[in-house]
Amino acid sequence: MSCINLNNIDEALSCVDQDNMGGIVPKLIYGYWDEVATWPDWPAPTSQSSLALDAAGAITGDLVMATGKRAYTLEFSDNVGSFSISPQGEQGGISFLYSLTFISKRVRKLILGFLNASKNRKMFFIVQDNNGVYYLMGDKRRGALLQAGDGAVTGTATTDQNQTTCVFNYVSPRALAYEGDVDDILSATNAAVPQG
Repeated sequence: MSCINLNNIDEALSCVDQDNMGGIVPKLIYGYWDEVATWPDWPAPTSQSSLALDAAGAITGDLVMATGKRAYTLEFSDNVGSFSISPQGEQGGISFLYSLTFISKRVRKLILGFLNASKNRKMFFIVQDNNGVYYLMGDKRRGALLQAGDGAVTGTATTDQNQTTCVFNYVSPRALAYEGDVDDILSATNAAVPQG
């Protein structure tokens, strides 16, 4: 039995799929990797059946935060963020590099604090593209990591951009969309209720 069933892949798109737009939504969901209680499982075949192609390309379970913890949102300027999933490695050891780059216009202490909080720390991100598809950077074994790059720059001339560029990478054995929760994780879960 094969793990994933092959199928015809038609070039023609459905009416909805013809609305194809590049870029990512300039609002990320993020948090500390070690504050996640439950990571969604990757799609897997059963003993009786293989996965369909579309099922093999998506995570359907929810990311759940630990008790009293929550995820946060990070907004940045429009049209200055990108996300990619690229195959990497040698034959027999191919994996996928998820790369997220975004720019916060103007160097400010809030973003510098974010850089300090995320350096050398495993993070997770949920990224949405402009077609409405979400992607999860992080799993129960690995987190997204801040990468060296341009960082905060003032520019030279008064017409130059004063901005902070952030780059995060995550390596996964699978290329997957995320179809789990993106709302409940923004509120603290099962926070202790005062008795009395």
